[in-house]
Amino acid sequence: MLRSTFLVLGILSGVVALTKPADAAVSTTFSMVGPNPLTASCPVTVNFTGTITGPPNTNVTYFFSHFQTGGPVISAPISATIPANGTLPITESVVVDTAHAGLQSNEIDVTSPNAAQGKVFFTVDCSPVTVATPTPKPHYIPLNNQSALQGAMAEPYPDGLVNTESASTCGAHGGLAGAFCPQALHDGWLILVWNWAGTSIHPKADGYRVYRVD
Repeated sequence: MLRSTFLVLGILSGVVALTKPADAAVSTTFSMVGPNPLTASCPVTVNFTGTITGPPNTNVTYFFSHFQTGGPVISAPISATIPANGTLPITESVVVDTAHAGLQSNEIDVTSPNAAQGKVFFTVDCSPVTVATPTPKPHYIPLNNQSALQGAMAEPYPDGLVNTESASTCGAHGGLAGAFCPQALHDGWLILVWNWAGTSIHPKADGYRVYRVD
């Protein structure tokens, strides 16, 4: 009887020794490249980077899930092997257009050898495209046109600058803007009027600047 007991224990020990070890666990990191929230002209490409960490030479299977307005976009499964340093680098990119802007998420899902996940919430704000206004060409008088140059230098300057509190005087100098004189005087505005006569080259002034000198 004692011999039979030893034999049974020996068989059980052999069974335990032949049991397959559990799969090695892996973990993930996942992050967005660049600012979050992201403000850009759409469509815009959003990049992500991360790692899968585990024992060297471990085979892994994973996929990406991008959740946005309208539902998720899931990639095909990807198979890879963790290198000798124990860290498998991963990259991912998604394209976001105006119709799918706003708050969304992107994640990596490891399905083998064990379940692991890395998830990022991010926001895309599609700003309007700004078209630069071209700089206007400067206006100049050719030096070989002496008569035009002399005419420009002979432009008369304004004179008779005074302060007025008369609505009729203000209106006579204001042109179409004279209609605002009564209200401006009522509100206590400083009304300045002056005289200026145009020339054949510049019959009308395109603007004035008044400087205060103390």
